[in-house]
Amino acid sequence: MKVSTNQYFTELTRHLTDQQGQIAKLQAKLATGEKFISPSDDPDAAVKGLSLKSIMAEQDAQMNNMLGLEARLGQEESIISTMRNMITRMQELAVMSSNATFSESDRKAMAIEVRGYRDEMLSLANSRDDNGAYLFSGASTGNPPFVAGAGDSVSYTGDATRLYIEMDVGQLLEINTTGYELFSGGSGTPNSPLDVTGGFAVFDDFANALDDSDMVEISASLSQLDSVRASMETATSKLGLRRNMIDLKKETNVERQLILQSMLSRERDLDYTKAITELSSRMLALEAAQSTMAKISQLTLFNYLR
Repeated sequence: MKVSTNQYFTELTRHLTDQQGQIAKLQAKLATGEKFISPSDDPDAAVKGLSLKSIMAEQDAQMNNMLGLEARLGQEESIISTMRNMITRMQELAVMSSNATFSESDRKAMAIEVRGYRDEMLSLANSRDDNGAYLFSGASTGNPPFVAGAGDSVSYTGDATRLYIEMDVGQLLEINTTGYELFSGGSGTPNSPLDVTGGFAVFDDFANALDDSDMVEISASLSQLDSVRASMETATSKLGLRRNMIDLKKETNVERQLILQSMLSRERDLDYTKAITELSSRMLALEAAQSTMAKISQLTLFNYLR
């Protein structure tokens, strides 16, 4: 079968154009580092890649939640630790004031110190997180949980609601410390405001006993202070467990992200060695075709009539 000159040049031009297109596509892939420029290049890989990216975005959101929660729990732990130190100092004052070598004026000075700790703990108990939510108010995060009333009275306006987040499917983690846990170890009678505000009553009674040099009440305050401190130690232990759970979740999350990233890399990332080899091969083929076309285009019938 004879092939006309026009057909030959048309086919050669089509071949050159195809080679140039493939070279341009390979250069674009090398520039982006990805196997395909558009989803149509490899629809299956594109769908898998989008699915993996979606899962990784969810993992990133979970990690951000864990970091935010970790910061909140760290803040709670720091506050409770400060309170415990204040109570420990009060216990030291109770022991010191029981010694007959201290005068009534000494005990009155101690009472001033105790009331200072009491007021500072009231302020700390109304602490808020970075989002402005009150830490120890249960579900009533928009209102200060402990409110000072007439005289030395303190009322609790929060509740005993425990807040949770879903760390994984079917896995919930408690994220808050209520006022009841803070001052009464999670009392079994949370509807009684005396349970949650009893700690402040202990501080006030101790300060009054120091003012009056009432040795019996000072001695009684020592064990009462120990009970309040024990409640805070329990709350601190729970915080420690929650932070351990978060650490484990973060480790799991990092491992999952590495696996997902590896899977995404297999679907998306370009094999540079293979791509460069193919690019070199196509460029050589293009140069050869261009050279051939240039030579053929110069041939005419007069070449054979010389």
